[in-house]
Amino acid sequence: MRDGERNEALDTFVYAHGDLHGLISMGLRLNEEVQGVASAPVGPDAEAARVILSVWMTRGIRVKFVL
Repeated sequence: MRDGERNEALDTFVYAHGDLHGLISMGLRLNEEVQGVASAPVGPDAEAARVILSVWMTRGIRVKFVL
């Protein structure tokens, strides 16, 4: 990489790495979080199946966004 050249991928990695270590220093236990997510039930539920119609973003064309 040349002087003055931008490297957004490296910047993003460094910020994410720093954030992770900040969370760990505040007591985050990543392995326990992963186990909790892995054991969560998977499947559609009423809250996840909501549909939002946005007229403003599509400039009058009705588009369905599924959350």
